[in-house]
Amino acid sequence: YNLFGYIQRDDAGQPVYHDLTSKFTALLHGEQFSDIWSISITPVGVLFQAVQHLFLYDPASGKTRLWRYPARFGAVGMYHGKVVAQFRGVGLKYLDYDSWRMMPDGKALTKQAYQFISMPNGGLLMLSTDGRWLEYVNDRVRNFPVPKDFPLSSYFSNGIVLSDDTLTLTSVDGTVYFLSLRSHVLRSIHLDNGYLNGVVAENSDGILVIADQAVIHVDWPAAWTRLGADQELYGIL
Repeated sequence: YNLFGYIQRDDAGQPVYHDLTSKFTALLHGEQFSDIWSISITPVGVLFQAVQHLFLYDPASGKTRLWRYPARFGAVGMYHGKVVAQFRGVGLKYLDYDSWRMMPDGKALTKQAYQFISMPNGGLLMLSTDGRWLEYVNDRVRNFPVPKDFPLSSYFSNGIVLSDDTLTLTSVDGTVYFLSLRSHVLRSIHLDNGYLNGVVAENSDGILVIADQAVIHVDWPAAWTRLGADQELYGIL
């Protein structure tokens, strides 16, 4: 809270936390920024996104930048080599040196998008509070096709695309969805009884899913999904 930085191992192999907040003291003028909602590693540096503040730190040069937006930021990401950020109520903008400029058709994205998922076609798939499935691709906003009865985008907390073009989404109720962008086959695995915070690709043989009180490894591709009462499998009493 009102704090961000990075962890690096010292010469003895012990993790040491390095605070970056102090580098922005002169720019903040005593303002509080609360939580950091996302961290994005980009060619121009590392972006730490709060609700109304966006911090840029370049590890190579030590350069810092701070942008404020009282109406609140949405998601931050990369699109064809450009750093992009959603300005809620205004639309999608890209970083041009120190200024933010509107993307083509960016005004169509005014409702809060809380995550951008980089797609194999170069587009950005959005998880949005209004539940719509939208993709920004070829400088245009379009509807993203999902299977019939697929949950709203707001049901999901996080997502990535794996190397085999599988869209992997973590949900608010402990379920992970796997949607093949090639075959459109949909699979799901229930992993936890609570909110899943995120998912990352493991180095070689699966994914790591972050729950509130656990980190869960899932083999992928998986030969099994789940067998339970919904498949009429019951324990013996």
